[in-house]
Amino acid sequence: MIKKVGSVLIALLLVALYVNYIKPIPEKRQEIREEIFIREKKLKKYRALTKQKDEIAGELMKLKLRLDRVKQELLPVKNETLGLVTVQQIVREIAGKTDIRIVALRPVDILRGNHLIGLPVQVTAIGDMKAVTEFLKGVVDSPYLLSLDSMNIRVINIQKPDKIRLKFTITGYIERPEKSLIKEEKPKGNA
Repeated sequence: MIKKVGSVLIALLLVALYVNYIKPIPEKRQEIREEIFIREKKLKKYRALTKQKDEIAGELMKLKLRLDRVKQELLPVKNETLGLVTVQQIVREIAGKTDIRIVALRPVDILRGNHLIGLPVQVTAIGDMKAVTEFLKGVVDSPYLLSLDSMNIRVINIQKPDKIRLKFTITGYIERPEKSLIKEEKPKGNA
């Protein structure tokens, strides 16, 4: 009887050994192969990137030069109010070189981005089509980064379509100042 119980225990141990250790080996091998394949793929990508190190450094240098050029095209002021005045002066200078007459010039809501602040100015002007094209050419040729955000063109008199009325928004840009580390204290009110 002890031999039968011993034989049954040995048989059960062999079955347990087979089920728990020997049978899952191919599945584990497959998992290991997949993991090795993924790691080899990552290694090949890394080696390819290290071979392209000079190309990447060149691209980075080009981007830095481009960023420096764009920073030079920003308005040379640090204050938003002075920036709005500068944009208005630029518009007046360009209009003075052309035959366009400015009727109204007013600042619009300031656009605050992550790195730049947009300073839009709404312009209402009167002129002929030639003056308008010269004005737009002056905006494009300006040494500053200016964008023409919206434009509305209307003929003043349909019988004499040579004079047109323009309403457009020009935006100049300044660099957003770094946030100060000192927190401003808020005045305490009676609560």
